[in-house]
Amino acid sequence: VLVRDSIKTLRVTLPSNDYFRLQAEAVLADLLELDQRFAESRELSLEILPVLEATLGAEHLLGFYLRMNLAVCELRLGNFERAEALFRADLARYESRGDPEGTRSARRDLHHRIGNCRTNLLDAEGALEHLEAALELAHDAPVQQATLHMDIGSAWMQLGDLDTALEEYDRAGALYASLPSSFVNRFALANNRAEVLLRLERLDEASAQLDLSQRALEDGWREPGLRHILIAEQRARLALARGN
Repeated sequence: VLVRDSIKTLRVTLPSNDYFRLQAEAVLADLLELDQRFAESRELSLEILPVLEATLGAEHLLGFYLRMNLAVCELRLGNFERAEALFRADLARYESRGDPEGTRSARRDLHHRIGNCRTNLLDAEGALEHLEAALELAHDAPVQQATLHMDIGSAWMQLGDLDTALEEYDRAGALYASLPSSFVNRFALANNRAEVLLRLERLDEASAQLDLSQRALEDGWREPGLRHILIAEQRARLALARGN
């Protein structure tokens, strides 16, 4: 609310290409994205991005953050091809700088995002290319390493290689065991493991993983929602496989 009020004043007193006004509007777009108001954030980003790039240049750091914000909103709104195009454009910008160490974390994040877009577009092989590229750049980021192993496992599951998928989930689990882990990560890992084990007909192990995902869910999402439905559906499949 405070940022919105400030922007109302800035829009009256400053031209659209003023740096302080652009910075305030970019902050508001970021806050809207963090508040999961993705459509609002997207519209604001689309409005100010051309002005920002024309004023400061496409290489300006503020432009990168705003394009990343826009791409994340597109991703969360299900516009995977638009999101991927934005991520790829920034990856090309960083790769053209000739500073591999200085751009490593940004390139790692962009490869990771592109990989997730490819997974959502059911291109598991394309996803693996970018997810593995991100993993090579993540040697100093153990939390992201764990997430990458989980996403790589999901790509292998999409390809039907369940044993390799489970190996990747186990690698993610080993990393998460040594790190502070949120209930979101614990739920996703246990739930993904359960899905692979169900498909492999390793039913007792699948049941144990469903118990873990249920406990993680209760730690964070007490209100019924899609994740509760997912566990219920998996438990029904487990009971069916056991003949119950």
